[in-house]
Amino acid sequence: MNKLFRLSALAVATTTLSAGAVAQTQGYNEPTRGFMLERGTTAPNKKASVDLRTGGDQDFSAGVRLGLPGSELVLNHSRINPRTSQNEALFKVGLRPLQTGDDVTINWAGYGVVSHYDTDDANPPAYPDDSITNLGAGAAFTADIERFILNFNPELVFDDGARGDASDAYLNLGMGAHYALPETEFGRFEPGLEVSVTTREDRFGDSVDPSLMLGTRWLYNERVTLDVAMIQARPQNGLADAPTEVSIPGYVRLNVAF
Repeated sequence: MNKLFRLSALAVATTTLSAGAVAQTQGYNEPTRGFMLERGTTAPNKKASVDLRTGGDQDFSAGVRLGLPGSELVLNHSRINPRTSQNEALFKVGLRPLQTGDDVTINWAGYGVVSHYDTDDANPPAYPDDSITNLGAGAAFTADIERFILNFNPELVFDDGARGDASDAYLNLGMGAHYALPETEFGRFEPGLEVSVTTREDRFGDSVDPSLMLGTRWLYNERVTLDVAMIQARPQNGLADAPTEVSIPGYVRLNVAF
């Protein structure tokens, strides 16, 4: 009887621990973006997250993500202004997943972006006019295949602030791949690479270099996610060249979910 009791208790404890491990694995509130690309998912209704960033000269920071029924509102992402940070609103709608095989599902979403900037500065450094309105539209496709997280993010931007020979309409094509490593006692790591190529030309008519981020996502717990990029490249101030930065620990973006 005692032996049976001990075995039963062991079985219950093992089941409880296994259930706890599964709950921990599935409990992450991962942001609906990669390092710099949108993903084909939206935040659950009434769920919110806030981004804080530090390190490096890059500016891919999203200020606030608010989950709505079947959609998401993203404020201050700075996606559609190639010259500087700018207030903007992005509205993303989750769409019916695509089934491409017996076990491959592609989550996808479409979004629109609007940004308006108005200043009374007579000689603003980034805007020769006092009022600029940029518009954008895009889609994001994300698939999980054998621990790989693959992402494709095409985007069309209408740039009201283009001057000289700069493109007033251009296409961005973002591609990303992350790999979800096995669970650890201090969270899960997802090393990855994201690249965005563009048809944009700067004000001198030069083709703009691709943007790149290489690093890892650290899902620390169910509320905290850290993106750490040790290698990054992005055109600065609307010009064509994208200087490469290598730093340790590198560009860090903290996402806290509520």
